[in-house]
Amino acid sequence: MTAASELTLSPQIRPLPTQRPAQEPPSRWPLIFCSLAFLFFQGALTHLFGASDGSSGGALKALFLPVALLIQLSAIVLLALPKRQRIVLELLPRNPWMLLAIAFIVLSALWSIDPNLTIRRSIALLGTTAVGLLVYIEVGRERLLRFFAINLAIFTVLSVLFSIAVPSLGTHVHDKFAGQWRGLLGFKNQAAWSASLFIIIWLGSRKTNWMKKLNWPLLAVGFLMLLQTKSATGLAATTFGVATFISLYLFRRFVIFRPIALTALAIILVLVFTDAGALFSTILELLGRDASLTGRTSIWTALLPFIQDRLWLGSGYQAFWDHAAEFFGTSSWMASIGHAHNAYIEILLDVGIVGLIIQLAFLLHAHLKLFLSSMRGNPDSATMFVIFLTFTVIGFAGALFFRPNTGIWVMIVAFSFYAFDRRPRLARQRSAAG
Repeated sequence: MTAASELTLSPQIRPLPTQRPAQEPPSRWPLIFCSLAFLFFQGALTHLFGASDGSSGGALKALFLPVALLIQLSAIVLLALPKRQRIVLELLPRNPWMLLAIAFIVLSALWSIDPNLTIRRSIALLGTTAVGLLVYIEVGRERLLRFFAINLAIFTVLSVLFSIAVPSLGTHVHDKFAGQWRGLLGFKNQAAWSASLFIIIWLGSRKTNWMKKLNWPLLAVGFLMLLQTKSATGLAATTFGVATFISLYLFRRFVIFRPIALTALAIILVLVFTDAGALFSTILELLGRDASLTGRTSIWTALLPFIQDRLWLGSGYQAFWDHAAEFFGTSSWMASIGHAHNAYIEILLDVGIVGLIIQLAFLLHAHLKLFLSSMRGNPDSATMFVIFLTFTVIGFAGALFFRPNTGIWVMIVAFSFYAFDRRPRLARQRSAAG
C-alpha cells in the first residue's frame, strides 16, 4: 500500500450503516458520456473552441455553445428516462439550498440590467447542474470520487503533454506570463486549480490496482503541472488542501490530536477577527506576493460602488461584465477583465447580499454534511469535505460557484448530492423491486 493510500484507509474505519454495498457496474455508454461531458466542461478543448482569457480563440470557437447545449440537453433527456426520473425526484428535495440558490438566480432576470442575458446563462447553469446530477446518479457513490480522480488524471497528463509538445498553445506566449504553462486551458491560474484539485482528489480516492501502480508517477505529473504554472493561488490552494487532508485524517483517527487541532483552529480564528490584515500580509509574504494580489484588490475597490448601488439583489446573474464598458468606459482596463477574480464579490455583483446568503448557506450545509459523514468513518466524505474547503480558498482568487459550463460546478453538484443523499441508489432499486 502506498503512503498516499494509507492516509485514506484505516483498520478503524468502517462503512456507514446507510452506505450501500458494492453495486453493479454502471452502464458503459452513459458513463462514457459523463466522462466526456466533465472533460469538456473542465476545459479539455479550450484551445480548439476558444481561449477563456479573452483572446481570439480557436477555429471552432463558434461551436462551443452548441456543443455545450447538446451535452446539457442530452443529460436532461437521460435524467428524464423512467429509470432515473424517480431517483431525480427523490434527490432534488434533499438539496434544498442549492435549489433555492438556482431559483433565486433564475428570478434575478426580473431585476437584471440585461434580462435576456441572465435568462440564457441561467438556462446554461441549469443544464450544467443536470450534468452534475447525472454524474452522481450514473457513476454511483462508491465510484464517484474515483471517477473524478481518473478524469482529472487524464486531464492533467494531457495538459503536461500539450504544454511540452505544443508550447505555442500549452503555454503563455505573447503576454506577461510568457513561458508559464496553461496546458489544455486558456489561463495558467485555471490550469493550477485543476492540478491542485487533481492532487487532492488523487490522494484521497480509494484506488484500484492499476491506480496504485501509477500513484507516484501521476502525483509527480500533477505537481509538475502545478509548479510550471507558477501560480501562487494554485500553490496556496494545494498546500491548504493537503495540510487540511492530513489534519482531518489525524483528527478522525487519533483522539489525542483533537484538542490540539481545535486549539490551533481557535488561534487562527482569533487572529482573523482581531488582526486579519497582519495575518493576510504574512501569508502574502510567505507566498512572495504583494498586497495587491497581482492587482486583484484594485479590481475589488473599483467594483465596490457598483455593488453598493444594488446591494441587496445585485445586477442580475452574470449580467454585469457584458456591460462593464458602460460602467467604466471603453478605454478602461476594467472593461475587459471579464470577472471579479473573487467568487464572493462576483456573487454580490450578480445577486447581492440575499443571493450571497443563500449560496453560502448551500456551501456551509454541504461542508457540515460531509464533515459529519467523515467523522462517522466515511473516507470519501472526508476527501470531498477537503475539496469543498479548497474551493472556498480558490474562491478568494477566482469566480467558481454557480458557474455554467464549468467542470468545477459539475464536481460541486455531484459532491453535494453525495452529501445530502440519505438513501443510496441500490436501496432504492431494491425497494422498487420489492
